[in-house]
Parts: sequence; structure tokens; C-alpha cells
Amino acid sequence: MADPGIKVLYGDSTESTLQPDILDVVVRLVDCIVAVASGYSEIVDLRKQEQEGSVSTDEILANLDIFQEHVEGGLESSVKKALRADLHKHGDEVISTVRSMIDGWRSRYLGNLEQARGLIAKREAKLVGEMRAALVNFATPMRHRLTGRRIHRLMDGSRYRDEMECVIVPGLRISFNATDEEPEVPRKLKTLLGKGAKLQIGSKLSRIRKIEEPAIFPMDDQILLEAEFESQRVQALLGKKNAPQTTIRLELVPVVDGGVAGRGTRPDGTQAMLQESDGPVMRMLWDALNAEAERVARSPATAIGLAFHDVELDTPAKMFEAVELLANHYRPIIAEIADRSPNVEELAIKHETPDGKREEVWIKRGEVGERLASLRPPMLKRVGIPELHDSHQPALPSPGPAPGAIKEAHAGDRSERIVVAPPPPPPPSSGVPTREVTEDISLVDLDMLVEEMSGGSPDDKACTDPPVVRKRDSP
Repeated sequence: MADPGIKVLYGDSTESTLQPDILDVVVRLVDCIVAVASGYSEIVDLRKQEQEGSVSTDEILANLDIFQEHVEGGLESSVKKALRADLHKHGDEVISTVRSMIDGWRSRYLGNLEQARGLIAKREAKLVGEMRAALVNFATPMRHRLTGRRIHRLMDGSRYRDEMECVIVPGLRISFNATDEEPEVPRKLKTLLGKGAKLQIGSKLSRIRKIEEPAIFPMDDQILLEAEFESQRVQALLGKKNAPQTTIRLELVPVVDGGVAGRGTRPDGTQAMLQESDGPVMRMLWDALNAEAERVARSPATAIGLAFHDVELDTPAKMFEAVELLANHYRPIIAEIADRSPNVEELAIKHETPDGKREEVWIKRGEVGERLASLRPPMLKRVGIPELHDSHQPALPSPGPAPGAIKEAHAGDRSERIVVAPPPPPPPSSGVPTREVTEDISLVDLDMLVEEMSGGSPDDKACTDPPVVRKRDSP
């Protein structure tokens, strides 16, 4: 993880508001886009293939019905014309055999179709899982700084249960279960604030003198039972060990002058604004609780939910729309980095430490662009990032030289060398077994469909080394 004291500059040394690990984010973004778009493309092909198989099977079954009707009708007509009784018996046996044979063909066609559907459903479920994992892998490393972060902490027996919800980009949210590795459970306010901290929550009538006096609550004996952390608000439920009836609830918010204001609720339900004189204690409490939230946010986490515009992200189409949203969000950021990178072949930024030392961090645009360029054109049009892939497409073959421009290969050699342009590369495969659609499909065709699906979907994409974020000293 980058040092939080690092200042990030563009490649041309101008100031920026970029995160120190923005290039790592770009690499993960490209991996996420490729995984989701490729998976969605394959699922679309699989569903089309399933539909074609279903239509073809329906046509075959309809033709079998006609065939059976004609065969049985012809046989029955012939049997009726027979004069011998034994021929009547043989004719009935033939009709029964033909009927059984055609029923067997029907069962086989339907069985192959159901088997193909099952294999397609299994493959689609695997692809959906991989697509979801790609989105989670993109978001998880930066969960501690995602916007709209909300953490709910609850003391559950002998441990805290922490749930965190973050906004990846506007419209796309992720939820986690976090595992706090802090050994002190429950957390004592004396540990967080030091000894002697107190807060006044309104006033109360004294039991003896029957006059109003400040309601003071020492923090030393309080433990954190429950809390909710947001960017501009912290709520905490405090109590004494084994004394749930003594709980107090606090709500703290930052104010314009850099201080902290708050409201408290006493055990009897009385609410009151916290005193300005307790400002230093509220500030300490705000800082301590936010430090708790930051530690929880960086703790090991397991994703438990993805939401796209407040709807659970559970279909391939929605997942593809989610990466389209990600691409649209990061595209201008990447374009700015590319525009300010001194080398057109690179995306570069600079890290400046507090002592003034600078280090250049960069990735090769071609390495990440090659991955995006492997997508089908319709997919690339929607989720592509031109600054990465457009300038790194394979060059088109140059036209053949004019006759007068052909040069001899070697001095004194009468032969002439003609440069033949290589054939264009084949279009990228989606890894989906495809079939040519014909009007007539036989029993063998469905057998081949099942065989193709049983063999899985081969990965036809070229194996390339993953992009690497590199560093070098910079003046």
C-alpha cells in the first residue's frame, strides 16, 4: 500500500488529485472489464445456441409426428387389404415396432436437448460467478477509501460483527463482512481516549438537594457496544460491562470551524446537545472512533452483496452494465493521465515524498490495451478505453509496392524481393462452441451439440503476460 504522505503528480510533473495506486486500479479495471464483457458475450452466444437447439428440436418432433402418421396410415391400409389372418398379425407387429422406434427417436432428441440445456446452464452459472468475482476483485483492494462508506459495528457475544457498505462509483455499491483483528474485545473507551475523559449530557435533578446539576458520564468505565460510522457522522452506543441498563448513545458530527458537535441520550431516554466546553473530548472521541472505522475498513473482508442502482447485481446483463458504468467513470481519468504522460507508449504518474524525492510510476499502454482489444467489436464499443487500445491495434498491412519501387534484395543479385503482406489475423473467439444453422437437423446434430458442450468451452484467447506497474527514479 502506498505511503499516505505521498503526493501524486501527473507524468508532466503537474499536480493532481489522483490516488497513489491509480495505475494498479487501471490494471484491475481492465481485468474486470475483460472478464465481465467476455463472460457476458459467451452467455449471449450460449443462450442463442440453446434457442436454436430448441427450435430445431421442435421442428424435428413435428416432422416425426407427420412421419409416424403417414407410416402408420400406410401400414394399416395395407394390413386391411391382406386376405390372410397371419398377415394381419404381422402387420400389427410392424406398426407397433415402427411406433416404438419413432418414440425412441423422440426420447433421444428430447434427452439430448435437456442435456445440452443442463450443460449450458452449468456453464452460465460458472461464468456469472466469474463475472461477479471480477467485480469484487476490482473493488476489494480499495474498500478503505471508497466513497459513501458506512460501517456498522455490533458487539455479538465475545466478538464484533462488522458490516461495511461502500460506493464503488455512483450507482454501484458493494457490501462486505469485515474481520477486525484487534485483540481487545470489547473496546474500552479508556483505551481509545485515555483516562479521565468525561461528557455532560444535559442536567438532572439531584437526589439530595433537589436542584438541577450537570449529568456527567465518565468515559473510563464505558465500552463500545455498537457503532455506525459514516463520512460525516458517527453514532455510538456505550455501556458498562454486564450492565445494559446503563447504556448511553452518542451522535457526533464535524462542524465548519474544524470542531465536533454532538448529541447524547442518557439511559432514561433523555436527549441533550453536548456542551461546547466538552469540545476537546468530543474531538478525541471523533478521532478515536474514526480510527476504529479506518482499521475495520482495512481489515480482511468478504464481499456479501453487489447492488446496481439499488438493485441486487445478479444477472449477466446487469453486470455488463456495471462494468460499462465503471469504464465511463474511469475513462476521463485515464485520458487525462495519457494526455499528460511524456511517453505516448506509457501511462505515467509521479510520486513525491515529503522530502522532495520523486519516483516515476508507469505501465505500458500496449500491455493493458492488448487485453481490451481482445474483446469483440460490439463489446469494445461499449466498454473500451480508446487511450489504451486504439493506438495499439495491430497495424493494417501496407499496400503492395509500385512496380518501380521494387528493389533488389542484394547487390549483384538479379532476383527481386517482394514483400507479401501477412493475412489479417482471425477474429477473436469468444470461447463459445458455434454451429452453422441449417434447415434440416438430424439426430447426429444434437449428439454433436451435447458433445461440444460436454467438452467445455475452450479458451481461445491468446495467453499474454499480465500488465505490470513499474517504477523508476525521476528528477
